Amino acid sequence: GHHLRQRLVTSMIGFPLRGKAHMARRLKRYLEFFHGFQVQLFDVNDYIEEADGDARLLEDLRAFFEPGQDSTHDFKQKHVSSGRFAILYVTDTYAALPSMWSGHSKWRRRWMAQTLENELQAHSIFVEIQVDDTMTHRQEYMDRLERSRGLPAGTLVRNINDYSQHYVTIQADGTEDDLAYMKLINYNHKVVTNNMMRSFIGSRIAQFLTSVHPYKRTVYLSRHGESEYNVEKKIGGDSSLSPLGREYAPRLAEFADLVICGGHEMFECVTLSAEEASTIRSRLSRVPASGQTGGVFAKGKWEGNVRQGMRLKRMQL
Repeated sequence: GHHLRQRLVTSMIGFPLRGKAHMARRLKRYLEFFHGFQVQLFDVNDYIEEADGDARLLEDLRAFFEPGQDSTHDFKQKHVSSGRFAILYVTDTYAALPSMWSGHSKWRRRWMAQTLENELQAHSIFVEIQVDDTMTHRQEYMDRLERSRGLPAGTLVRNINDYSQHYVTIQADGTEDDLAYMKLINYNHKVVTNNMMRSFIGSRIAQFLTSVHPYKRTVYLSRHGESEYNVEKKIGGDSSLSPLGREYAPRLAEFADLVICGGHEMFECVTLSAEEASTIRSRLSRVPASGQTGGVFAKGKWEGNVRQGMRLKRMQL
């Protein structure tokens, strides 16, 4: 499509430990697989050790966008080498502060956009990731990271506070409205876009990034309930469900309600025989286990994974 004739550079910006590198890698795979771009990641930290690091990063970007060509190559050849997408990110946010490519201030973002346009005829997109550090999983993540790195407790919070003295968020006062950018606030909880919907690929990037976050997800896969043909070892067809298949449907609904939506970690479905059902009262108690509040609880010995003290959530006759 026409978007493959564009040269685009996206810069991931934000406070430390916001998942910028993760989001950059996810965006790279998405653009390559679904939109046919040639994508390359550029870690700004690879260029901060040398005095001419900013100039060297610009030349590496030029080499990426113009492979094997000098600045005098003709119009036709320029289009052959287009359809490329560069993503800038940092692996050490605080260490990248001296770089002009860090994007941590309004002036640096302006310099980046103008330099890319004037030197490479490339369009820039800024993706700012904002995360509330009071979120439980954020605190747990920073605690684990400090332990794994052997850092004193609170080190990462102090580093983030120090960085906040330098960082300037993308302004909403109109002074940066000419830039293309999006803000991901707590990842997909709130999204702000500016000039992203003017192009096809900008709108696709916005849609994709609003569904991405760096936290673990659990995906549940389920087959249909057992069919009569399953029982008879037949392949194909469109038979009715067997008795077990009909039982599976409400059990799956219970599992979704209690575990997937309700967040319960211990859940066990039990089918009682007629004899066991007749003695159900003797196997339940209203006396809660230690630390639990009111309800009906299992007592004594049960078959399967039911243990004494587990709360009865639902009974289906």
